[in-house]
Amino acid sequence: MKKQRGITLLSLVITIIVLVILAGITVFTVVGDRGAIDSGKYTKFATEIQELQLKIRMKLKYSENYTNSIDNLLGEGSKYNDKLTIQNSELKYIYENTTEEEREWFNELEIDRAE
Repeated sequence: MKKQRGITLLSLVITIIVLVILAGITVFTVVGDRGAIDSGKYTKFATEIQELQLKIRMKLKYSENYTNSIDNLLGEGSKYNDKLTIQNSELKYIYENTTEEEREWFNELEIDRAE
């Protein structure tokens, strides 16, 4: 009788289990809590807010007729017009107009709540 060569059912099952575990880890890394997608959203948010803070500092330093208005700084139609304000020459967030996730991000960026 001739010996048959090939993979056994056991090795096939083990391979499939390993692949399923690796797929689960990959999916969690991409879409899980603070995964790649959330991390990308936060990075974009942080960059936009830090850019606004820089604009405020530049306006205060170089503009004699600077108005303390977020609309003047951002322009009409910005997605942050109803979420941010300027108080005492500092950027502040409006609690009622922000989501819980945005509030956490503002706190991480050390931006205070508007009074």
